[in-house]
Amino acid sequence: MKLKFNKGVSNVVGVMIILMVLVAVAGIVFAVTYNIVTKSTEESGACFDVLDKVSIDPMYTCYIPPSYGNEKLNLFISVGNIEIEGILVSLSGNKITETFEILKTGTTIDYLENNAEVYPPEKNSGLVYQIMLFSFSGPSTNTRVPDKIEIAPIINGQQCGVSDRILEIPECD
Repeated sequence: MKLKFNKGVSNVVGVMIILMVLVAVAGIVFAVTYNIVTKSTEESGACFDVLDKVSIDPMYTCYIPPSYGNEKLNLFISVGNIEIEGILVSLSGNKITETFEILKTGTTIDYLENNAEVYPPEKNSGLVYQIMLFSFSGPSTNTRVPDKIEIAPIINGQQCGVSDRILEIPECD
């Protein structure tokens, strides 16, 4: 007695099985990458349209020398058509490096005028912050005046990149 086992899978059925496996693998790869890309896009999307909407106004940002009383820095920040949760402000120079956040929930900063609670500007508005430079360490000369001011908005709990900077701070008229 001779047994025949010549029966196998036809070419058509074999191709169909391979195609189904490929579609299943492609679906898994798509689902994983879609979730990763969507999450990354949502996180970065909050900061996508910020660049020109949170800025330092150079016309009203200036240094008040000690001859007028205390050394101060007027910093005018304006916010365009965008909702922000806060602003990160960085002052840096020869004898000064200070960074602070101005949050929508209210922030008290020791070296701001009157030690009052401050808030970031609302949508489509601007505010002047008067920073007391004598509070910073260093000799009482204009070396405490920062060479650079940078601001970065905080949106949806995420700090965005620097949206504006000023490299020369003139003396107030």
